[in-house]
Amino acid sequence: MPIALDPTQTFEIALRSDEDQPAETRPVFVYRFAAGRELRRMRSIYEQVISADADAEMPFATMDDLFDQLRERLVGWRNMIDPATQREIPFDAAEIDALITLPEAFELLARVCTQGPDREEKKRLPLPSECSTEKSAGDVAAPTPAESLQAVIAQSTADVLTAKAPTTKAIPKTAAEPVAATGESS
Repeated sequence: MPIALDPTQTFEIALRSDEDQPAETRPVFVYRFAAGRELRRMRSIYEQVISADADAEMPFATMDDLFDQLRERLVGWRNMIDPATQREIPFDAAEIDALITLPEAFELLARVCTQGPDREEKKRLPLPSECSTEKSAGDVAAPTPAESLQAVIAQSTADVLTAKAPTTKAIPKTAAEPVAATGESS
């Protein structure tokens, strides 16, 4: 079953502002994986958001689209505490815009697009040399399909987010004519 269709395959995101909290009390959002079409839609919203120079310049329709995208595959959250009552806020995806600020929404969308850890999180993950070597390679569990796909998606999305226009090669008219590279895509 494709991972985007499997409701049991999820990933968690904690906002950077919450990363210093202990794991057992850290607020997290739980998302289902998105298929390519959904990722393209999210990427389009992401581009609209970053094209606005300031919060005041962002059209309301874009803000609505941003929060709609954040709701779309949100399947849960943990440790969201109401400051007035000190009680956990029950999950309701429709209420996400009542929980987070616009900059947090933008951060969350960027991280949902990568469907896993972002570059800064990856830098903080232990390197293979820092991992325990007490077990033999045969004792170490292979990554699950979800973990493998999550790594591929995260790297692919990071590549897309930082990519420039692809270099294309012109097709020579004759065999003797050299191939010229351009910075334009066809």
